[in-house]
Amino acid sequence: MKASKEEIRRSVWERLEREDIADFPRPCYGRIPNFKGSREASLWLLRLPEFRNAKCVFCPPDYVLKSVRDLVLREGKVLAAALPHMRGFVELIGPADTSIRGLARYGRPLKTPVDFVVQGSVAVDPFGNRLGKGTGYGDQEIAYLKERGLLQEGFKIATLVHDAQVLEDLSPLMEQHDIPVDYVLTPSRWFIATPGDGRAHEITIHRVWEEEIAAGRKKVEVRLWRGRFRSIFRGDRLKLGSVEAKVEAVVWYPSFRAMLAGEGVERVIPGARSEEEALEVYRRIYSQTEEERYGVVAFRLSL
Repeated sequence: MKASKEEIRRSVWERLEREDIADFPRPCYGRIPNFKGSREASLWLLRLPEFRNAKCVFCPPDYVLKSVRDLVLREGKVLAAALPHMRGFVELIGPADTSIRGLARYGRPLKTPVDFVVQGSVAVDPFGNRLGKGTGYGDQEIAYLKERGLLQEGFKIATLVHDAQVLEDLSPLMEQHDIPVDYVLTPSRWFIATPGDGRAHEITIHRVWEEEIAAGRKKVEVRLWRGRFRSIFRGDRLKLGSVEAKVEAVVWYPSFRAMLAGEGVERVIPGARSEEEALEVYRRIYSQTEEERYGVVAFRLSL
């Protein structure tokens, strides 16, 4: 029997407490949990074009998102927020106190349309399916903004979680009112969860790796996150020589070393005897400057 939403929430809260991942306020039960590394996860927002281009960013008052609210104001954007239990929707322009008390004291009625949304979560999967704490406020807040014309068309949603909160697949539990997110940001990486339109992308690949993919041994194809590789999403297809594979998930990493640790050497470079040997494959192709500038994108494949 599959676990219920509440059972999954309970297991995540228990793990965060048991492994000392949760951060103030504790215990994290019944909350959108704060976690160690939340500030590091928030800084990935600066890598996202949709966040950088946003004029107004909506962010709920959860403690785990305090660093996001501060970042929004430091970047000169309008911060939109809901007061607890949706008692009001306000906006601020920094510098300002972004605590719940500060939002209530200094916030003015929200008038600026929102371009980008950041939410907290209890659990999420690589496909953008999200579980909140069970009150439904996250979905209700977005519905409120839509109904009042305060959401720009094409807005994107990101969520901040610890890697321990990323589960394999929550899709069987999702209901019609559950709104998926586009980006899942963790301290070590982020998932690009936006679905593609199923189009095929032709990619040049060495014959050796084409054969490894065809044999089912190589399950991840990797590139720098630049150019046309920013336009490949889950559900799209990659034409790799004579092999065509479906993109099951898209994961961004800050480096090739982090990617190999996250995806597993054997899934990326079958037959490599060590992480260093696998890393050398990419060192021969890409410079460290390029790696730091763009980051690395891993496409998880299925035949």
